[in-house]
Amino acid sequence: MPSLPITISASGDNTLLPARANMRYVLNGCILHPAAAVTATWKSGANTLSGPMPLASKRSLREDFSPLGRLQTNFGEALALNLSGAVTVAGHLSFSTVIGPTVDLYDGLIEAWNFSEGPGSLRRGSFAGRDLTERVGFPADVALGKIGSAVRFPMFATETYYGSHLFRDSEPALQIAAGKSLTINVWVYPFDIAGTPIFFYKAAGGGTNNEYWLGHNATGFPDWTWRVYLGGDSATFNTAATPGIGFSSQLNQWYMVTADIDATEATIGIRVNAGARASTALTGSPTAGTAKLRLAGDQLDNPQYLGLLDAAGMWNRRLSDEEISLLYNSGNGLEFPF
Repeated sequence: MPSLPITISASGDNTLLPARANMRYVLNGCILHPAAAVTATWKSGANTLSGPMPLASKRSLREDFSPLGRLQTNFGEALALNLSGAVTVAGHLSFSTVIGPTVDLYDGLIEAWNFSEGPGSLRRGSFAGRDLTERVGFPADVALGKIGSAVRFPMFATETYYGSHLFRDSEPALQIAAGKSLTINVWVYPFDIAGTPIFFYKAAGGGTNNEYWLGHNATGFPDWTWRVYLGGDSATFNTAATPGIGFSSQLNQWYMVTADIDATEATIGIRVNAGARASTALTGSPTAGTAKLRLAGDQLDNPQYLGLLDAAGMWNRRLSDEEISLLYNSGNGLEFPF
């Protein structure tokens, strides 16, 4: 894709390049030096989109970064940016592919975790800053991932279930509730499937503070498993499952696992490697809870996964088949920024 080195200064329209319908514009590698609050206004013909720019020292700036939504760009009309306030932005304007109405991976994105950090107590939220904290039994490590780096659970000589997991305190964006859709997508590379490996877990294990868990059930016929609790009750749930790892020869390789709740259809579903969606009816109402979101751990802070995780993301809607295919990328994967 072409790119154009640009410098944008404050208080003036800076015409970038002619817009195209449904084109996404991304200004990567920006360095912001705000002295005060800054407002960014994007323009395309008669359409405008304005909102406050975060006072961050470094992050990506996109045409639909404003909380007001996305800007409709029209073919043949110039796209312009106006910054009001004392700010300097430097970077390269690069173009993504043309994105149609059913393929917009930024729409409803809650968080993306690329796991590109080295060993340490935090795994950064790449999109919205929802960082994950490591609870250490034996520290997680960094390893070669599906895309760049991955987080490795655990780093321990005997490779037993003794290690660390990642967690984040509950907040509304991570919760499920009646009428709310959700998608979780993550690349996993299991070393072992003994017991019930857990990738994403937001439940208390008992009582009425349970929401969902995504993992691999090795009991009986092995399945990739997505469970959504109803009314918060640990004993009442719907489960969607699809055939999983049954042989040692199927370990030590990458799988992309996608789980969703479709509130409109009242179904939950799971698929692997962008394959067919295995679904089941949602027979009751999920309830928002206060349990922590855990990756590779359970409600007792026990580590529950041996292997790698990479390129994880959460959305507040069900992703389309096209979007899931885009994330799978013919088996090569795709991570934020998309």
